[in-house]
Amino acid sequence: SGINMQIFELHFNPKANKDRVFDTFIYEPENLYEKRLGNLCMAGELEKQLLRNPRFLSELSCTVKDEYYSSQLKNTPEKNLKNALKKANDFLDAESKKGNVGWLGSLNFGIVNCNDFGLHFTKTGDIKIVLIRKGEFLDIGENLEMQSDEAYPLKIFGNIASGKLVPSDKLLILTNAAFSAFSQNSAFLKQLDEAINEKALKEVIKANKAL
Repeated sequence: SGINMQIFELHFNPKANKDRVFDTFIYEPENLYEKRLGNLCMAGELEKQLLRNPRFLSELSCTVKDEYYSSQLKNTPEKNLKNALKKANDFLDAESKKGNVGWLGSLNFGIVNCNDFGLHFTKTGDIKIVLIRKGEFLDIGENLEMQSDEAYPLKIFGNIASGKLVPSDKLLILTNAAFSAFSQNSAFLKQLDEAINEKALKEVIKANKAL
């Protein structure tokens, strides 16, 4: 029996971060052949004043998604994700060659793949991938070291980490600002851990909006 996954997108707009743009992207299998590859969840952040391509984050996420689901279906999800990251690096290389280099040093982007109880994830820049399990708040992306090469093509996305989920787990992709606010409030984390559906989650966020 597969994992019954609920995916929620919650956007915040801190007054102190008006110079940044942030977006999330959720992709699910479109047919039975893709179902074994699971879901793709992505979140990205970029400094607005450096953004020459307003669709940059969206185009990056689509590049990852298109390659992930169009790669050979007989491959493992991890193999297809590796192929997708190669395409993402090619996309970033092409953007830089077009003169769009504002994202260099300012791109924060996380990618999470969940297929049944399997988990694969990667990130670049200052973004957090967090696992909430039995009351523990674990920064599972903390030791995920990304590699980058000075020579082209740019290799912004590199390593992939893998793991296993249990039904009560919650995964968060957070900006550093959100992570800093959330991780300092143990009562809020406990409420977040206990939320079982979207309504309960929104109520927890609303009650703690002062964060």
